[in-house]
Amino acid sequence: MRRYKYISLITLILVHAVNAATISTVNINTHEVNTHSVNQTIINNSNLSKEDKGISLLLPLKSDLTVGNIQAHKVSSVKYHLPTSMFIIGSDATSLQWLKANHEKLKQINAIGIVVNIASLDDYHMIKAAAGSLTIALLNIDSITSEYGIAHYPVLINGDEVSQ
Repeated sequence: MRRYKYISLITLILVHAVNAATISTVNINTHEVNTHSVNQTIINNSNLSKEDKGISLLLPLKSDLTVGNIQAHKVSSVKYHLPTSMFIIGSDATSLQWLKANHEKLKQINAIGIVVNIASLDDYHMIKAAAGSLTIALLNIDSITSEYGIAHYPVLINGDEVSQ
C-alpha cells in the first residue's frame, strides 16, 4: 500500500506543477510542505511537451548525495522498505558511464532509476537516452538514502543490498 502512496504523491506534485505557477513538495519524514515559485515562461512555452514542462518545473534538483564510491553492504533495519530495486544516479559523466555499464542488469531486475543533482532539461534528455526503456524519475530522496547508509552515487539498492 505504501508504494501507491508515494506514486500518488509524486503524480499529484507533477500534475499540480504543470497547472500552476508554484510547486509544492512534501518532506516524507516531517510532512512539511514547501511551496516554490516556478518560471511561468516554462509553463507557457508551447514548444515543450507536457512531460518536459513537468520536468522543467522540478529543475534544478539538488541532493545531499555526491558522486563517489561506496562500500557494498547489507541493510538490516530501515524505516523505508522499497517495493522494487532502485538505482540512484546524477547527471554527471560518472553516473552516465555507470548507467551504460549496468544497463542490462538494471533491466533484468526491473530497477527504477532516481535522478538526483540535475540542472537542466538537456541533462534529463541525455539521461533518458542512456536509460532507454528503464523508468527514470527526478526525486530528492535524501531521507531514504540516509536510512540505507548511502552518501554517494551511482548506487543500486536491491532488496537489502546496497552496491555500486
